[in-house]
Amino acid sequence: MKNEKRSWFKLVFFGLVVLLASARFTDADFLDREDLADNIFEATTLDFANRDTANLTEKSLFFNIFGLQPTGFAVESVRIKKEGNLGFTYQVVVEQTLGNPALCQALQLRVMRNWQLVYEGSVMAFNYSGALIEENEWHDLVMSLGLPDDAPSDLANQNCGFNIYITTMSGEQGSPFTDQEVLTSQIQTGGWL
Repeated sequence: MKNEKRSWFKLVFFGLVVLLASARFTDADFLDREDLADNIFEATTLDFANRDTANLTEKSLFFNIFGLQPTGFAVESVRIKKEGNLGFTYQVVVEQTLGNPALCQALQLRVMRNWQLVYEGSVMAFNYSGALIEENEWHDLVMSLGLPDDAPSDLANQNCGFNIYITTMSGEQGSPFTDQEVLTSQIQTGGWL
């Protein structure tokens, strides 16, 4: 009986050796190797704020005019200030939120930066771009909004609401970092002949 068990054991062992010797690698064999050198993780921020140029407080309400007349205007300013680590480019656009579209189109905007005129035209067509890269850098935009002296009388006693969107994008190509701030404006005209 002992010889019989040894014979079976030898037979199974021999069969296993032959099977393993003739087996080849299959597609199911995986090999993965990762070599990491100087593995550094860094967190950073992209942030900016719309600041009142007089007292540097956060600003969300921009133009708030009641009773606007032809040749009348109001002046506002905003400081776009880099507050995060990343430098960025920014774009400023305007979108109507409510009111009479004809009045919104008639409103004239003048924008100055560093006392240089950078835009003059309809507030609804305003589109401006800039970049803030250096530490503690900012841009001051001074804007005047008004009605031209030949504004038609059908624009009297109307209103126009619009948002000024300031959107930033990281200066690094393909970076997902963005931020957006909104300045809200509400304009109501008075009566005139």
